This record gives sequence, structure tokens and C-alpha cells, in this order.
Amino acid sequence: MDIKLQFEKTKQILQGLELVFPTETNISKTIKFLRFFTTPEKQTDPLFIIETLELLSSHFSRPLAFSPEELKSLIFEKNALTSVMKIVKRLAKSNESNQVINSFRKMCVHFIEHGDDKYVFRYLYDVTQIRLINNIAAVRNKVCLPDFEDFFSKGQIASKLWLVKEIKKLEVTYSDIQLLCGWYALSAYLLSEPGLKINSYDLDHTATRVANIINQDTPNFSETFTAKVQDIYTITDLSKSSLIINTSCEHLSDFQRWYGSIQSGTLLALQSNDFFDCDQHLNCVASLEDFRRSAPMSEVLYSGELNLPQYTRFMIIGIK
Repeated sequence: MDIKLQFEKTKQILQGLELVFPTETNISKTIKFLRFFTTPEKQTDPLFIIETLELLSSHFSRPLAFSPEELKSLIFEKNALTSVMKIVKRLAKSNESNQVINSFRKMCVHFIEHGDDKYVFRYLYDVTQIRLINNIAAVRNKVCLPDFEDFFSKGQIASKLWLVKEIKKLEVTYSDIQLLCGWYALSAYLLSEPGLKINSYDLDHTATRVANIINQDTPNFSETFTAKVQDIYTITDLSKSSLIINTSCEHLSDFQRWYGSIQSGTLLALQSNDFFDCDQHLNCVASLEDFRRSAPMSEVLYSGELNLPQYTRFMIIGIK
């Protein structure tokens, strides 16, 4: 893969992750650093070296002493990333056993030699020890996913966080969660809690495999989370005591058929959007009012819209 394209794909995932974690924490600072590092236009700019020196010094909490001759050599190095490697090697000299520095060096090597982000998320995990990051690293190592950066894009992550926030604010009760068109099931990860059973359904076998990796460290994973390959039109045993989530209503070719199969009195959380230009969107709506008309509910607990760069996402939570 072209290294600039790989940088861009990696940066999109980092931008999405940035929304998941609070600002001004170690992880948000690390992600900000990595986003800087994976900006393609920086790679041809000599000032990238100076900025990288400052970031590395701050990031690893140690001063970096370079003589004027060394600095000049670094700045005029033909390949900016090779210069970064020299900096990292210099860092590593003082502590060869430092796992974080060695992990960072390995990440740099793969960017330079292979245009590969294989070690970016491993490095991020070594810094933060946050399990979700480790799960993402596992996905990147085990599965080739052309749409993974879209899954972790700011729009997708913002939509999932919005869903979780509004559900928790309502303090509604439910016996379990049925996540329809679950894709990689990040919503399940964000909503998981001890003892809560969550089933995720998707037509794609690879999606269910990834969903299991993403959720592998949720509480009592083997007992509480299941990713199933199933057409949601064929699901006939959904309980009225469940919370049914479908954040992909725009993808349904026959939304009314699916919605008509849901029992009255069921708690639902639905999302759609007005992104008509996407070929995979078969059921977009022009407004929140149109969405509410297409999915009438006996009691609407929440409805709203989220403005995103390419489209507006709409959400309804309520009792059918």
C-alpha cells in the first residue's frame, strides 16, 4: 500500500479514538502525538524534525540533547522519517530495555520500510495499557479490513458515543441488548457492563469475527457477548424486554418490513442519516421529522440530530 494512503487510514482511526477518551489525559496526548507523526505532508518538511524533537522530549518525559552539528544533519536528512529513526535510536541508547521506546522504534521501522501501521496500535497500547487499544492492535494484525478506518472515523465514533450517552441519560431498564446490523460491535463494547447479555447480528462473517476481537475483554465475555451471522429480516424471537438497537437504518432495503416485525411495546434505539450520495445507503431520510414518521412510536423518549462533516445523523429512542 502507498505509504501516504496508509498514513491517512491510520490517522482516521486515531481521530476516532481521540473522541473515545477524555482530553488532556496521557492517552489523548499520545494519540495527538501519533496523529502528528502520521501526517503525510509533514514527512517532506525539515521543520518536522524540530517539531518531532520537541514532541518526543515531551512524550517520553526526558530532555533530548543534540549538538548543532547533529541537529543540522537531522534537519537536512533526505528522508524525514529516517531522521526520526535516528532520534529514536538516540533515545533508546540510554535505556535499551525500555518497552515503550523500543515499541516506538519498531513502529517507525515499519512505516519507513513497509508503509505498515502494524505496530502503531501496539505502541499505543504499550503507552496506555488500555484494553480496547490492544483489541484494535489485534484486529490490525489478524484481519485485513478495507473499511476499518471508516469504522473508527470521527463520524462513526461520534454517532456511537451519542447513542450511548443518551441511552444512559434515560436510565431505562432492559433485560438484554440486541444489536442489529452490528458491524464490528463497538456499541456493544461501550454499553457492556457485568451481567448484561448483548447479541450482535450482521450478515458479514468477517464483521462478526472482528466484533469478537473488539469485545474480547468485556465483562464475562464468553457468557455475555455473542456475534451472530444472521439476516435481521429473519430474526423472529426478539423479546419485548430487550433494548433493540439499529444504527444502520439507512442500509435497509425494506425498512418498513423490518420495522413491522418488531412487537409493540419494545424499547428501540434507531439511527439513520441524510447521506444520499452513498451507494450503500438505501433508506436515507431528509430530516428528523421524516425519520420519526417512518418509525412511529407510542412514546418517544428522545429524538435529535447530530451534525457531522458529510451528513446529519438522526436518532430516535422510544417505545414502539
